[in-house]
Amino acid sequence: GALSELLWTLNPKKIRVGVSFARRLRFVKYGVLGVLLLAAALAWKVDLLSRLEPFGATFSAASPVLMIGAVAILAICAFVFRFYCRFLCPLAAILEALALLRILRRRPLPRTCHACGRCVAACPAGAVHLSNDRAVFDPSFCFNCADCAAERKAEECAS
Repeated sequence: GALSELLWTLNPKKIRVGVSFARRLRFVKYGVLGVLLLAAALAWKVDLLSRLEPFGATFSAASPVLMIGAVAILAICAFVFRFYCRFLCPLAAILEALALLRILRRRPLPRTCHACGRCVAACPAGAVHLSNDRAVFDPSFCFNCADCAAERKAEECAS
Protein backbone atom coordinates (compact mmCIF):
# COMPACT_ATOMS: atom_id res chain seq x y z
CA GLY A 1 0.00 0.00 0.00
CA ALA A 2 2.80 2.41 0.84
CA LEU A 3 4.56 1.63 -2.44
CA SER A 4 1.42 2.29 -4.49
CA GLU A 5 0.77 5.58 -2.70
CA LEU A 6 4.41 6.63 -3.11
CA LEU A 7 4.19 6.01 -6.86
CA TRP A 8 0.97 8.03 -7.03
CA THR A 9 2.52 10.88 -5.06
CA LEU A 10 5.62 11.03 -7.27
CA ASN A 11 3.67 10.90 -10.54
CA PRO A 12 2.60 14.38 -11.68
CA LYS A 13 -0.07 13.00 -14.07
CA LYS A 14 -2.98 11.75 -12.00
CA ILE A 15 -6.27 10.27 -13.19
CA ARG A 16 -9.33 11.09 -11.13
CA VAL A 17 -11.94 8.33 -11.28
CA GLY A 18 -15.48 9.69 -11.56
CA VAL A 19 -17.83 9.10 -8.65
CA SER A 20 -20.37 7.02 -10.57
CA PHE A 21 -17.66 4.86 -12.19
CA ALA A 22 -15.88 4.41 -8.84
CA ARG A 23 -19.14 3.32 -7.20
CA ARG A 24 -19.57 0.57 -9.80
CA LEU A 25 -15.91 -0.46 -9.92
CA ARG A 26 -15.55 -0.83 -6.15
CA PHE A 27 -17.87 -3.86 -6.18
CA VAL A 28 -15.10 -5.89 -7.84
CA LYS A 29 -13.40 -6.20 -4.44
CA TYR A 30 -16.62 -7.65 -3.00
CA GLY A 31 -16.46 -10.30 -5.72
CA VAL A 32 -12.85 -11.09 -4.78
CA LEU A 33 -13.88 -11.30 -1.12
CA GLY A 34 -16.77 -13.59 -2.04
CA VAL A 35 -14.46 -15.95 -3.97
CA LEU A 36 -12.06 -16.09 -1.02
CA LEU A 37 -14.87 -16.77 1.48
CA LEU A 38 -16.34 -19.44 -0.79
CA ALA A 39 -12.93 -21.06 -1.16
CA ALA A 40 -12.46 -21.03 2.61
CA ALA A 41 -15.94 -22.50 3.14
CA LEU A 42 -15.24 -25.28 0.65
CA ALA A 43 -11.90 -25.96 2.40
CA TRP A 44 -9.79 -25.33 -0.66
CA LYS A 45 -6.13 -24.65 -0.13
CA VAL A 46 -6.55 -21.09 1.06
CA ASP A 47 -2.79 -20.60 1.31
CA LEU A 48 -2.69 -20.75 -2.49
CA LEU A 49 -5.36 -18.06 -2.65
CA SER A 50 -3.27 -15.81 -0.41
CA ARG A 51 -1.00 -15.31 -3.40
CA LEU A 52 -3.75 -13.22 -4.98
CA GLU A 53 -2.32 -10.30 -3.03
CA PRO A 54 -0.08 -8.82 -5.73
CA PHE A 55 2.36 -6.82 -3.67
CA GLY A 56 3.86 -9.82 -1.89
CA ALA A 57 4.91 -11.05 -5.33
CA THR A 58 6.68 -7.75 -5.94
CA PHE A 59 9.20 -8.48 -3.21
CA SER A 60 9.38 -12.28 -3.29
CA ALA A 61 9.54 -12.92 -7.06
CA ALA A 62 7.13 -15.85 -6.57
CA SER A 63 6.32 -16.37 -10.24
CA PRO A 64 6.62 -14.37 -13.45
CA VAL A 65 2.83 -14.19 -13.86
CA LEU A 66 2.37 -12.77 -10.34
CA MET A 67 5.23 -10.33 -10.93
CA ILE A 68 3.64 -9.08 -14.15
CA GLY A 69 0.29 -8.68 -12.39
CA ALA A 70 1.89 -6.82 -9.48
CA VAL A 71 3.81 -4.50 -11.79
CA ALA A 72 0.64 -3.83 -13.81
CA ILE A 73 -1.31 -2.96 -10.66
CA LEU A 74 1.53 -0.74 -9.44
CA ALA A 75 1.60 1.00 -12.82
CA ILE A 76 -2.13 1.74 -12.52
CA CYS A 77 -1.60 2.87 -8.90
CA ALA A 78 0.86 5.47 -10.17
CA PHE A 79 -2.04 7.19 -11.94
CA VAL A 80 -5.12 6.27 -9.85
CA PHE A 81 -5.05 6.92 -6.10
CA ARG A 82 -4.86 3.62 -4.19
CA PHE A 83 -6.30 1.67 -7.12
CA TYR A 84 -5.73 -1.74 -5.54
CA CYS A 85 -7.13 -0.71 -2.14
CA ARG A 86 -10.17 1.05 -3.58
CA PHE A 87 -11.20 -1.43 -6.26
CA LEU A 88 -9.57 -4.87 -5.79
CA CYS A 89 -8.56 -5.54 -2.18
CA PRO A 90 -10.86 -7.95 -0.27
CA LEU A 91 -9.75 -6.55 3.09
CA ALA A 92 -10.80 -3.10 1.90
CA ALA A 93 -14.25 -4.56 1.13
CA ILE A 94 -14.59 -5.58 4.76
CA LEU A 95 -13.33 -2.20 6.00
CA GLU A 96 -15.68 -0.37 3.63
CA ALA A 97 -18.66 -2.32 4.93
CA LEU A 98 -17.61 -1.51 8.50
CA ALA A 99 -17.27 2.17 7.58
CA LEU A 100 -20.91 2.19 6.51
CA LEU A 101 -21.93 0.62 9.84
CA ARG A 102 -19.82 2.92 12.01
CA ILE A 103 -21.18 4.14 15.31
CA LEU A 104 -19.12 7.31 15.65
CA ARG A 105 -19.85 9.47 12.65
CA ARG A 106 -16.99 11.65 11.51
CA ARG A 107 -18.06 14.90 9.90
CA PRO A 108 -15.21 16.21 7.75
CA LEU A 109 -17.37 18.84 6.06
CA PRO A 110 -18.95 21.91 7.66
CA ARG A 111 -22.69 22.00 8.25
CA THR A 112 -22.94 24.96 5.89
CA CYS A 113 -21.44 24.40 2.45
CA HIS A 114 -20.77 27.10 -0.11
CA ALA A 115 -20.07 24.55 -2.89
CA CYS A 116 -16.71 26.09 -3.71
CA GLY A 117 -15.40 22.62 -4.64
CA ARG A 118 -12.03 23.02 -2.92
CA CYS A 119 -12.64 20.05 -0.61
CA VAL A 120 -13.71 17.97 -3.63
CA ALA A 121 -10.47 18.79 -5.43
CA ALA A 122 -8.44 18.10 -2.27
CA CYS A 123 -9.87 14.60 -1.71
CA PRO A 124 -7.70 12.07 -3.61
CA ALA A 125 -10.07 9.16 -2.91
CA GLY A 126 -13.22 10.84 -4.19
CA ALA A 127 -14.95 10.59 -0.82
CA VAL A 128 -16.22 14.15 -1.25
CA HIS A 129 -18.19 15.14 -4.33
CA LEU A 130 -20.58 17.91 -5.32
CA SER A 131 -24.27 17.13 -5.61
CA ASN A 132 -27.05 19.71 -5.92
CA ASP A 133 -24.62 22.58 -5.20
CA ARG A 134 -23.44 20.98 -1.98
CA ALA A 135 -20.43 18.90 -0.97
CA VAL A 136 -21.42 15.35 -0.05
CA PHE A 137 -19.23 13.02 2.02
CA ASP A 138 -19.24 9.26 1.35
CA PRO A 139 -17.49 7.49 4.27
CA SER A 140 -17.07 4.26 2.33
CA PHE A 141 -14.53 5.98 0.05
CA CYS A 142 -12.69 7.82 2.85
CA PHE A 143 -9.13 6.86 3.82
CA ASN A 144 -8.99 9.39 6.70
CA CYS A 145 -6.26 11.44 5.04
CA ALA A 146 -7.92 14.67 6.29
CA ASP A 147 -7.01 16.56 3.11
CA CYS A 148 -10.58 17.88 2.88
CA ALA A 149 -10.44 19.20 6.45
CA ALA A 150 -7.02 20.77 5.85
CA GLU A 151 -8.35 22.46 2.71
CA ARG A 152 -11.38 23.73 4.61
CA LYS A 153 -9.13 25.11 7.36
CA ALA A 154 -6.92 26.79 4.76
CA GLU A 155 -10.02 28.30 3.16
CA GLU A 156 -11.26 29.60 6.52
CA CYS A 157 -7.85 31.11 7.22
CA ALA A 158 -7.78 32.78 3.80
CA SER A 159 -11.19 34.44 4.22
